[in-house]
Amino acid sequence: MVITVIKQSRLICLSVCVALTLLSCNSTASQMEAIHLKLPNISVDDKRLSQRSHYQRAITALQQGNLNEFNRQKNQLHEYPLFPYLEHLALSYRLGANELPASTSAEIRYFLSRNPHLPVASQLRSQWRKRLFDTQQWRTFLRESPRPSDPAGLCNYYFAHLQIGNQDQAWTGARRLWFVGGSQPANCDNLFAAWRQSNDFQPNYYWARTLLSLKAGQISFAQHLSHNLKPSQQKLVSLWANVHQNPSQLQNTSLFLNKIRAIQEPEASQIVLYGLHTFVKSDVEKAIDLYNHYNSKLKFDPIAEHELLEYLARYLSYHYDKRSLYWLNKADPEYQNDTLLIRRIRLALTKGDWQAVNDWIQYLSLPERNSVQWRYWEIRAQQSLLKTKSGKLSSRAPQNTTAISAQHCLLIACSAENWRQAPTLYEEFQPGKFPNNWPLSRSVDSTSLNQALSSLAAERGYYGFLASEQLQRPLNFQHQPSNLQQADLNRLLRLPAFLQIQELIALKQEVEANQLWRNTLKTLSPRERSVAAHYAALQGQYFQAITAAAESSERNNLELRFPRAFSGAILSNAQRNQLDSAWVFALTRQESAFRTDAKSPVGATGLMQLMPNTAKYIAKKTKTPFSGTGSHLGYQWRYQ
Repeated sequence: MVITVIKQSRLICLSVCVALTLLSCNSTASQMEAIHLKLPNISVDDKRLSQRSHYQRAITALQQGNLNEFNRQKNQLHEYPLFPYLEHLALSYRLGANELPASTSAEIRYFLSRNPHLPVASQLRSQWRKRLFDTQQWRTFLRESPRPSDPAGLCNYYFAHLQIGNQDQAWTGARRLWFVGGSQPANCDNLFAAWRQSNDFQPNYYWARTLLSLKAGQISFAQHLSHNLKPSQQKLVSLWANVHQNPSQLQNTSLFLNKIRAIQEPEASQIVLYGLHTFVKSDVEKAIDLYNHYNSKLKFDPIAEHELLEYLARYLSYHYDKRSLYWLNKADPEYQNDTLLIRRIRLALTKGDWQAVNDWIQYLSLPERNSVQWRYWEIRAQQSLLKTKSGKLSSRAPQNTTAISAQHCLLIACSAENWRQAPTLYEEFQPGKFPNNWPLSRSVDSTSLNQALSSLAAERGYYGFLASEQLQRPLNFQHQPSNLQQADLNRLLRLPAFLQIQELIALKQEVEANQLWRNTLKTLSPRERSVAAHYAALQGQYFQAITAAAESSERNNLELRFPRAFSGAILSNAQRNQLDSAWVFALTRQESAFRTDAKSPVGATGLMQLMPNTAKYIAKKTKTPFSGTGSHLGYQWRYQ
């Protein structure tokens, strides 16, 4: 069993979300009352069974190309909930014809207006737009095609504008699509070809896109573009490609500097920065040495250099390298990058340096500083500092420093590894001239900190729970039981979309049922989504119930959002393996939200998202039977 595998692996790290869920499940399991909703008994009469039979025959007939039989079966099903699916198939079939008459477009438009929630509606709309484009019905295409967001759609959109004479709009779109680091879909070629023949296109646009492609690592495409470049630029592309294949050549600094200088292009030094990114992960010591050497010989592009410095600083700080603070300050000397500031704070936390934790938090942007995470750690830091400062403490107000103040902090204080004294040292260095917008101080005492902690404890979340525990108060889950009635569920199930879902389930078309479920949720009111969440829970569809509840008025119904699903298997195996069942529920909720067919991009599967090789290895080591990755707790939609 998975439980045994979990027990044997002591290297599993719970995320903050998992810990939160653990607390939620552990503390609320005995407190929450169940809502008394029941799935209505829906009788299936002979008429409905006959409709299903005709529906399946219609599908089979169309698959076999028998259009007459398809239409004969379809015409008997006007009252059947899945009749729109047959209409879609008929219209889609007609779109495959050589001609696209206006009558077909009118019927499609009418179908889309009546069935916007159907997944097949979006498929039909895409197919229709393609046919309009292919048949050069430009104005109809634009009328029925709001400005898309994908590159392929945008290329067709702007090309259609070009065909009806909207040249300025077409060229504006072409420029947006051109300046990307890599290739665009093939259907963009026509738009680009027309644009390149116009006066709007400039020859240096080739070079600009080549550089974007090189920086993005799209070397092959950059080489393709290089045919349009001057010789020195072609040499740069060639050298960049060589470094991409073999970055180790940067170690022969004298030879490589000669190659850079021979190109005589200002962007040539960026090849060094690009290559150094590779060294950061493979040999960070070598990366630092090479950066220092090349930095003394070349003039780097400030933006490209900053990207490397930030990457290096983050890498060192993630590995808690002793040089982390130096490179963090070098990458962010004005303390304006929240990501790097957070790395500074985490380094200080690992060292128990509460003064540093407190002071770095002051420099976070207001939205970040006001997040529950940093509010909690600021309180913790100031509580610790109060113990060593006789009950008196000043905390800086959240303002940004100027470039000059940050520069002096770096030069005077940080270099001496005593950056917290920067304001004082600067005053001594230039009395009376310290920048006015240096963060002002405010008084902090135990009373104000306890008030801030109480405010935090009122929130449901990991840090709110920590605040509650510190104050020795019950955890504030803010659970709100549902006030729904059976009539709400009965009414929901009579909606056309839910009748269609039930029919798809009955016909074992579960993929289509899930697609329709997701589309339908978007069309419901918050209260209707609440009812839908309960419906999914009653069906044993816990993943659908959780996601629906999170977007409904049931957001605070923890019984829905943190169900004790598969409790029989979890409780019995947790007890047998001496595991806290709440921990298992929490881990499963975090990893898969109780979706048995969940599969991660890297191949982790099942309720607890285990990698198959890991499960196999531990099963063998613990002599636990292992029959593969198939789920033994699978479930399906039930149809009543």
